[in-house]
Amino acid sequence: MKKRLISMLMAVLMIASLLPAAALAGDDTADTKCTHEKTSVVTVTKVDAKNKVPGIKATVCDACGEVQGVQIEKFSSTSWLTCRKGCETNKVVEVQKAACGQFGLTVSYCVKCGKEFAVSELSSNPETKAYYKAEAPLKHIYDAFTVEVAPTCAEDGWGYVKCTLCGDPQFVASADKALEMLDYVNYENAAAYQKRYNEVKDMFAKTNHASKLVTVTREMTIVDDAGKTVSLSPATAYVHAKTISGKYDVAQGEVVAADKTTTVVKYAAEMANNTIKFVVAETFNEQPEMTADKYCPSCHEVVKREPTGSAHVLGDTPKTLGYAPYVDKNGHEHYGMTDVWECKTCKTTIGGEYLSYKDYFNPNDNKNVANGTTMTIPGYAASCKDQTKGKTDTTIVYNANKGNSGEWEVKYAATDIPAPAHKMVDAVGVDPTCETDGYIYKNYKICTVCGQGEGDENDGVPDVVKIKALGHDYKAEALVPATCNSKGLSISKCTHCGKYEEKDGAYVTAPIDKVKEHVASDKLANVKEATCTEEGYTGDVVCKFCGKVMKPGEKTKMVDHTPVDVEAKAPTCTEPGVTKGTVCSVCKKVLSAQETVPALGHDPKLVNAKDATCTEAGYTGDKVCTRCNVTLEKGKDIKALGHNFVKGVCSRCDAKQPGYMPFKDVKTTDQFYSDIMWAWENGIVEGDNTGMFRADSKLTRAQVVTMLWRLYDKPTAKTAATFTDLTQDWYKDAVAWAVEKGIVNGVGNNKFAPNETCTRAQIVTMLWRLNGSQKVTPTINFTDLTQDWYKDAVAWAANNGITKGDGASHFYPANDCTRGEAVAFIHRTAVLGK
Repeated sequence: MKKRLISMLMAVLMIASLLPAAALAGDDTADTKCTHEKTSVVTVTKVDAKNKVPGIKATVCDACGEVQGVQIEKFSSTSWLTCRKGCETNKVVEVQKAACGQFGLTVSYCVKCGKEFAVSELSSNPETKAYYKAEAPLKHIYDAFTVEVAPTCAEDGWGYVKCTLCGDPQFVASADKALEMLDYVNYENAAAYQKRYNEVKDMFAKTNHASKLVTVTREMTIVDDAGKTVSLSPATAYVHAKTISGKYDVAQGEVVAADKTTTVVKYAAEMANNTIKFVVAETFNEQPEMTADKYCPSCHEVVKREPTGSAHVLGDTPKTLGYAPYVDKNGHEHYGMTDVWECKTCKTTIGGEYLSYKDYFNPNDNKNVANGTTMTIPGYAASCKDQTKGKTDTTIVYNANKGNSGEWEVKYAATDIPAPAHKMVDAVGVDPTCETDGYIYKNYKICTVCGQGEGDENDGVPDVVKIKALGHDYKAEALVPATCNSKGLSISKCTHCGKYEEKDGAYVTAPIDKVKEHVASDKLANVKEATCTEEGYTGDVVCKFCGKVMKPGEKTKMVDHTPVDVEAKAPTCTEPGVTKGTVCSVCKKVLSAQETVPALGHDPKLVNAKDATCTEAGYTGDKVCTRCNVTLEKGKDIKALGHNFVKGVCSRCDAKQPGYMPFKDVKTTDQFYSDIMWAWENGIVEGDNTGMFRADSKLTRAQVVTMLWRLYDKPTAKTAATFTDLTQDWYKDAVAWAVEKGIVNGVGNNKFAPNETCTRAQIVTMLWRLNGSQKVTPTINFTDLTQDWYKDAVAWAANNGITKGDGASHFYPANDCTRGEAVAFIHRTAVLGK
């Protein structure tokens, strides 16, 4: 905005240097240079000897405002003493800035005496000198438009515009007046000028209501600008009423003219002597008038058009008289017929339509009416006007069994409703306005129900007391309030009705001089918060219009430092750290310094080390710092060691040598060969010192428990076994584990009998207990199971394929279990479920 304002000022000054003086003064019609015939002397500054300010007066042209000359009055009357050797030092001062309607002036004078002091910088010619330089008054830049009354379809809007330089307002009576105030020189280019031109035109110019018209789609009312209610209805096609202009004379047997023309409409019923008589309405619907098509919601102009289609121009009388349906002397029903009309223009005939007796006189077609159907004939309200009585509703019922085709009978007859009394109140008069008279009624009352009046009347017209029109009371109202910085604008407005005063077709407006009183701004200026390094300032009370200081503020003391913590930084292996400190959050002064903490150095640890095995390579490990996780030294790979088989077993990893035969007395064709080799490979059996397995040899209870213990990787029991007959160490851990697992209970008297031969029943019972002691229904019924303590175990073993017996229903539970049978039982149990 500032840049644009400077550009505008530069443009104005440039144009000012080229235009004649009359044009600068605002005379748009001047074609010649101003002759400066009339001038005035303006005091710019008065002599102030104390402050060494000279008095300055300018001679100014009254027509164009151009400075014709400048006189400087010295502030020292003893200049011949002050500057005996001549004026030596000057001072250049801009004593008045150029503004709208105000010239600018810069002068040079001696700093000692105040006498004019010519210098080259104030001259337009570098080779000459001048003691003053004048600038022409600036021309108003009118661009800040405000619409006070918006434009309508009928009239332009109006409002005001403020000068963007000085803020002085001008009244804008119309769109043309607004556009006249725009000046091309105030815009960057033609495109910018055109854009603003269109914007201002749209603000004030009356609108074309063609695009705002609203189509009438239903019956409605609007209030026009004069306050009159206007009824609107949609545009319709021409509809000609179906009429009957004659009647059939039964006695004469011909159609004769009727007393009045009626319109063929739906049924209207009336009561007569408690019998129902249906007659047609006695009103004639004429052709429709012109109907509204569209209206403008802004100016309320109504656009009408003729109904659609072509209207026939009918004659004065029907070509053929129509007649209503009738009943002849013999009681027979006859059709009627509508009038036949002829168009005068096209000679087309319309009408002549047949009318059914039942459709014409009955409320319903009796053929479609059920017996007992009821119908209500509406009554009508009583009225206090002329004391008219009313009727209640009549209810009729259809009796299909009465007459030839059924008849309607009265079910509930109508009763009279008495006329109500008037509700009389004093009639209210009409208030006068500025332009129209008012009145009050004289001894006159009016009914609030029917509107009928009564009282002191003269020929039916109530007497009134006239109240003269008030007349407009025009007073100047500020449209734009004046300030100490800019002029205002007033408009003459009626205090009663709010109408604006007009004179010679224009609103009456007047400028308002600037006010001398300053108005304090809502906010203080130059407010400054005190800090720990600088004093503060409470702020100045300034005028919100001109910015002048009305009441200066006061200084405030500096405040204490606001300490905030500076977080400590922990040292790392390679970088030093610092301790916690404090600084002022405002001025950043260090209040407590931080101290350096030395670097910690690396803390190496060997990680990822792995010993080489027979089959896998190893790794010496990496040296990694435990604090920063940096790898300090990489390790090296170690080759796999390879197996070192001794008697078929690796001395390092206990792996079995492929193809090695550990036992001299075991052959691949033996019954228990696969079971023995499985037991040897899994470390369950080892053989004797001679390299023999002895598959047919007996097995002791200690040997069986030890095999099972080895099967489960030699677990350690929580407590030692308490049997008194455990004399050798090699089986004590196995027995303790077997007791803890519930596999063995001993043989009584706190003895285990480790050296007794294990029977077939005992080993099967141990395996059964080891697998959860499940009770099953036996699938093999051995005939030699004589004791209950092992029956469930044998049944479980038989069902799971651990034993089959001898194939002749014998299990031989009391027989000694051989070493071959034992490894077979254990092997089969170990692979259950696999």
